[in-house]
Amino acid sequence: MPVEDADLCGRLRDHLAIGAEMADARIKSMAADQRLNLTQREIEQLLPDIHQTLHEGLARNELTHKEAVTHVRELMDQLVLSFTPLGISLELEEEITAMVLEKAQGIIRVFDTADETT
Repeated sequence: MPVEDADLCGRLRDHLAIGAEMADARIKSMAADQRLNLTQREIEQLLPDIHQTLHEGLARNELTHKEAVTHVRELMDQLVLSFTPLGISLELEEEITAMVLEKAQGIIRVFDTADETT
């Protein structure tokens, strides 16, 4: 460092300080890039597991939906058959059947809506 020329010494010090700041900023940028790349690789490694989990969940939802439809159909069949020994009027049979069918269809709509959103 030329100590006999104060202006030159000051300018050199300023240039060195700027160079050090630029090097520090570059090191921080490289570290951030490394963290970003590591995070990206970790996410890429997780994607197959996430895909598999979603696929299994959708398959379970579909199976549950089919089972619910089957149970509702069985319920309606059993309901109609159970009216015969009761001896109730046709009007009351139709009213009860309509009420149960409406609620059962509501349950099926819940499954359909869940299927659409997944």
